[in-house]
Amino acid sequence: MILLPHGLLEADGLEPTLRRQPIGNEHTERFPLRVLLLNLMPEKQVTERDIIRMLEGCPETIELIPLKIAGQTYKTTPMSHMDAFYVDFDCIEDEQFDALIVTGAPVEHLPYEDVRYWPQLCHIFDWTETHVRRSLYICWAAQAALYHFYGIRKHSLPTKSFGVFNYQFQELGKGKETSASLVLGVRQGSQKQIAMPTSRHTSISTTDVAKAGNLHIVAHNIEQGVGIVSNSDGSALFVTGHLEYAEGRLGDEYRRDLKKGLPIAIPQNYFVDESKQTDIAYSWKADGLHFYHTWIEKIKEYDYK
Repeated sequence: MILLPHGLLEADGLEPTLRRQPIGNEHTERFPLRVLLLNLMPEKQVTERDIIRMLEGCPETIELIPLKIAGQTYKTTPMSHMDAFYVDFDCIEDEQFDALIVTGAPVEHLPYEDVRYWPQLCHIFDWTETHVRRSLYICWAAQAALYHFYGIRKHSLPTKSFGVFNYQFQELGKGKETSASLVLGVRQGSQKQIAMPTSRHTSISTTDVAKAGNLHIVAHNIEQGVGIVSNSDGSALFVTGHLEYAEGRLGDEYRRDLKKGLPIAIPQNYFVDESKQTDIAYSWKADGLHFYHTWIEKIKEYDYK
């Protein structure tokens, strides 16, 4: 069951089900896991739907709390929506939470220090170490957090990494389990890769991640580079792609950039037939759901310890 701010389902065009209940329902059987969503994506409602879809089937009761940075303005999301369904970070700063999700943002062309909310974001990053059990950083947020915590810099790509790619799970060492088995609950030998949509103009170096010392590369693609990184105890995950993406998201981005006259190639491994560009090979659906459900299960395991 997922608990949401009252009215968010209707605002996002979602149909209520037995597994989606508004906050305030008094029939929950146990205390919910409190999960913050710091949504930095331009189309907030689209991202809300993506994250809700990933979490709604989890067996645990989850309270999803949309979070915003005070004083920010938004070009593509009405301020009325933000005021109605999002809470300012300043209002919850003294509380404890089970998890935080930080989304990507369309600012990868900027140096981190030039992002207008960079100081506030760094404060939130630091705050997680004492107030949040587990953190999940997505796409640009993953790169930003790795830069903030470990000094790992991003590097511009000659062409955009755009499509759906298989990232291979990495071994921790000879005779040891894969890092995926520890972080994602994937048993040794049962699954060797994860399919993940990727949409970015920058990357991080595998060598730089290895030099950090207390980071594990969970999944890697020889051409696309680092896919998933974990800190030493799995309490922080850095995902450079978009496992949460709905089936049509890459296609929407492709048509958007074409309309703007931007240089963009057809997303790789996305359409069943690239010449027709109609049917989509939704190859990452199961992997995305498994990733998020396991992430939630790991939070609950921590609760039991």
